[in-house]
Amino acid sequence: MGAMAAMVHASGQIRNYQVVGSIVKILSLPAAYLLAQTGNLTNVWWSFPIAEIMSAATTIFYFIRINNI
Repeated sequence: MGAMAAMVHASGQIRNYQVVGSIVKILSLPAAYLLAQTGNLTNVWWSFPIAEIMSAATTIFYFIRINNI
């Protein structure tokens, strides 16, 4: 995933990606809160994979959009 993020960064269109990437990472907090409401606090740990999957999807989206694939 780091290689794709580096390619998006190298494309020169990093401003939008940084903002969206930061917002996606911040979404792990509401996900942790919602998962805590289930009553099983071990579910909170699922917020990290959820945030990483969303970040990966965002990176792939920007990679495809920038490279016109």
